[in-house]
Amino acid sequence: MRVRLRSQPLFLSVCLLLGLATALDTEPGSESLQSCAATFRAVESCLPAAPSFVPASSSANDTMQCLQGAMEQHGGFDGCLEGTWGLVRDCAREGVKMGACLQRHGVSEHLIPATMGFARPDGGLGARDKNRTSACGQALEAASQSLKGAEAVLASGRVALVFTVLSKLFQQLNETGVPPSYLIGGHVQSFGDVDACKAIGGFQYCWMQLDFLPSVRAGVCLPQECSLEDMANVTNVLLQAVGEAKGLRHGYSTAGNDTDMPVIDFAHVQGQCGDYQFPATVGTWIMLTVTLVLVGLVLLGTWLDYRERRAKELEAEGLDEDGEAHDDYTRLDQDEESMPDEDVDRTGKRGWGQGRDGRKSEQKDAWMDQEVEKARLLEGGHSSRGSCGQNQPEDPPLSRRLLSCFSLYRTWPSLVGPAREGPFNALDGVRVFSMSWVVLGHLLVFPVELTSYTNEDAILPPEGLLTTYAGQAIISAEFSVDTFFCIGAFVAAYALTKHLQKALAPASLPAPSAPAANYKSENGLSTQPSSQRHPKKKALGWTWVPMLYLHRFLRLSPLYFYILAMYLHVQKVVNSGPFWGLLQQDYDQCAQYWWTNVLYINTLVPWNGVMGCYAVSWYMSVDFILFLLLPFLVLLYVKNKALGYLLPAVLWTASVIYAYYLNLANGTSQFTFGTSITEMGSYQRDYYFRAWTRAPVYLIGVLCAFFWLDHTAAVHHAKDKNKSVGISSHWLVRVFAHNRKHRLSLPIAGMFFVSFVLLALTCYGAQPAYHRPLAPFWDSSYLALSRSAWCIGLMLLCFLLFQGYGGLIKGLLENRVCAVLGRLTFGSYLVHPALILLIYGDAVVPIHYSVIWVSFSFLGLLTTVFLFAAVGFLLVEKPFANLERMLFAGKAQSKKET
Repeated sequence: MRVRLRSQPLFLSVCLLLGLATALDTEPGSESLQSCAATFRAVESCLPAAPSFVPASSSANDTMQCLQGAMEQHGGFDGCLEGTWGLVRDCAREGVKMGACLQRHGVSEHLIPATMGFARPDGGLGARDKNRTSACGQALEAASQSLKGAEAVLASGRVALVFTVLSKLFQQLNETGVPPSYLIGGHVQSFGDVDACKAIGGFQYCWMQLDFLPSVRAGVCLPQECSLEDMANVTNVLLQAVGEAKGLRHGYSTAGNDTDMPVIDFAHVQGQCGDYQFPATVGTWIMLTVTLVLVGLVLLGTWLDYRERRAKELEAEGLDEDGEAHDDYTRLDQDEESMPDEDVDRTGKRGWGQGRDGRKSEQKDAWMDQEVEKARLLEGGHSSRGSCGQNQPEDPPLSRRLLSCFSLYRTWPSLVGPAREGPFNALDGVRVFSMSWVVLGHLLVFPVELTSYTNEDAILPPEGLLTTYAGQAIISAEFSVDTFFCIGAFVAAYALTKHLQKALAPASLPAPSAPAANYKSENGLSTQPSSQRHPKKKALGWTWVPMLYLHRFLRLSPLYFYILAMYLHVQKVVNSGPFWGLLQQDYDQCAQYWWTNVLYINTLVPWNGVMGCYAVSWYMSVDFILFLLLPFLVLLYVKNKALGYLLPAVLWTASVIYAYYLNLANGTSQFTFGTSITEMGSYQRDYYFRAWTRAPVYLIGVLCAFFWLDHTAAVHHAKDKNKSVGISSHWLVRVFAHNRKHRLSLPIAGMFFVSFVLLALTCYGAQPAYHRPLAPFWDSSYLALSRSAWCIGLMLLCFLLFQGYGGLIKGLLENRVCAVLGRLTFGSYLVHPALILLIYGDAVVPIHYSVIWVSFSFLGLLTTVFLFAAVGFLLVEKPFANLERMLFAGKAQSKKET
């Protein structure tokens, strides 16, 4: 008997589901609603008064006997559902509150569940299409009598059980105040079998989640005539059946009290029935056309360059385009035959430079020059005859130079060529490892927003991977973005400072017509003209600042805008699936605020937006905003070094203090991942995406560039003088000036140790915060200072590598592979979110986290990301960089000629 009672909820669920299917397609009859209400009350009297699960076997027999007697006495539920449905529709037409209407007809509201008439708990009816409702009801009724119905049940998730367990977990949360680990772990979900449902003819897969709790999801296989709202209503019917079997109330009571069983309000339901497919738009066709045009330009530019190179090679060999000898070369043979004998020496050989062999030697020299020219191009250098960005003695047409910028002969060597000579080659490896770190972090985070994990508790706090020391190496991927800010500021400040120092240097003067001694008079005073004794510095003007901004905009925008447009207009139409519609919110955000990305203000507008359009575009905005400060900081350093160091230090201090008090006052902690969605949004909105809170690492990069310039100048000065460094010199100068063989001395080892300690403390120092809350002082201090400490440790390590130290680390970061991949980090950063969303948006089941899954997924994803970045480099990034260089080179040449 106990086994039979335990199956009773499922039996009642099926009965009510079939009854609903019948009622949906019928008109109100003349049955007495009062007798129907009496039937409900009689059934209610048989159920236990107190909420409980399946009663004991002794009371179960009494319950079943009571139910059987009530059904026989009142004639069962025949016609009751039909009358109830008609009454609900009549009350809806009257435009009054559902509870008042039902009470006026003598029917208790809680005895007629609102979901039976597709009513909402607030008393109003959802906007339903009668024809569609009837079609769904007929389909449900037909399915209940066929094998397809049983197959659909098998392919469906345990929807009612999901929300029943959820209600109990909420009760536990209200009683204890602690979120249940079962809920946090993402286990309150039942997806069903998507593929099995699709295999059933005439059925579709529907899934549903609550907008305030997206980690709770359930799927069910329904006829194609049904909609998402129908799924919510069917779920409520199932919940009612469970509640009636267990003696629990269902629906909103007339007093407005909370119920023991959950009621799903369609206003809070998110989901999808069937595969979600974004329609192709005008923007889709425009971007596909732009892509085809770019591919055509690359192919055409490459073919023209190939023909030009081939023609020069054949010309050097004395052949035409068909490989035949030129007429001049044929006449050369004829001239040789008629040549006098005296032109032949005694050995029978013709003189050097004479006859056939001599002319061939000249042609061989020309061919060797051509090969040298070709080698220079293949090695990434510029042709001595000019490139697409340089004026030539005999310039080809503008169209030819434009096409040459897209040629693979110009772009491929820039990708695979050797690293530039200089001390900063280790930065290529730093970029590559930082980019790999970003991909690893997003690989774990992005699925949480899509199909999620079957074992989220194995990843998220309070006991998941991210709370361990091994997991800290993953979640600390946030510092990789600070690495990009820091080294980007360092390189930009270094290059701009060198440029301004050269531009503001005294103008070079022609050599005097007489020796310098001739300008001295008898009393030793110089009679050299004052303009030569004190040359004036060059006038810099003011236009260089907007031109610098324009150069930065043109350098970053082509690939950024192309990937953003492809994501918005093309990627969304290349795939479909039941969970593909989860990206709709991001696409809507892009459609409304795309112009903020174009202006690089998407972290400012909208002000309360967290992610904005495209997940990683916030970095582009913050980087461009901080770059606006760079020319003024550098100019101040060039004019006055003391003030050049002081201003960035003051700005750094102000930003750190702001971040400290932001956390102290508003609780903007970074240790809220996985515990509070609201607080996590506050951390991202108020701190993570703001330029003024990201400024410290950027300013440290600028200060390090200034320090490196001064330091290297002092070291080179000491080496050039070939003498020992005085006591007054800085101790770093003495260390690097005397240690010319790059041996690991005690000071060098100490600097390596300090660097590793700073990097380790910032990466792993937050681990205790995921087990117990930190004191406000330590929490705020870590938020304000951790990124700066990371940047200082990183730049200290880079300084040692720049000086030639590091051994294995230096060799690893400066190898040829890192030199090539380092040129792809910009494109990789931009394209990797789209690829991750494309992969996991196609999933139909949650992912099971494991070390094996992470390892293989990371390697495969990282390889794919760099391959797509290489295509973007050759198709967009490098060609437009060539065009930009040609534009600025043309302006410089015109200014020089003027």
